[in-house]
Order: sequence, then structure tokens, then C-alpha cells
Amino acid sequence: MQFGKKERKRTLDDEIGHILEALKNTAVGSEAYSIAVKNLEVLYKARNERKISPNTWILASGGILEMLIIMAWEHSHIIPTKAFGILSRIIRF
Repeated sequence: MQFGKKERKRTLDDEIGHILEALKNTAVGSEAYSIAVKNLEVLYKARNERKISPNTWILASGGILEMLIIMAWEHSHIIPTKAFGILSRIIRF
């Protein structure tokens, strides 16, 4: 391993290409060929699936928006925010 160089992670496309190259040198009826074809099917399915559902994106963007609204409120209303913090400690809701 060389210093200063990071190893590049192999992508799904790299793995698919690797299996396709291996299939060229494998006998069609062999057990290794059938295993490689099954692995190839799994890789194609994984490549075509969505990684993050739209609902997750909506929830994440809602949380970020909520955080930005709170930060804007605290930026413009510093004293009431501090007072609410002190009141919550005194009253213990």
C-alpha cells in the first residue's frame, strides 16, 4: 500500500463487469457459472433499486426545515428564547 493514495471502492458496475469477464472464461454448464449468474442477477437488482425512499427524503427535509425555522426564531428573538429555557427549568413541564 502506498502512502497518500486511497484505494478506490469498487462500485456495482465494477463488480458486474468483473463477473461478466469471469463468465467469458467459465464453462456454461459448470457450477461456478450458475453461481456467477445468480450473483450477477443480485447485482443488477441492487443497481436498479432505489436506495432511499421518497418518504425518507420528505422526513429528512422536514426536520432540516424545522431546525432552520427554530434557528431563525432564536436569531431574531434571543431574549424570549432564553427566558423560555429558564422557565422550563423552573416549572419542569
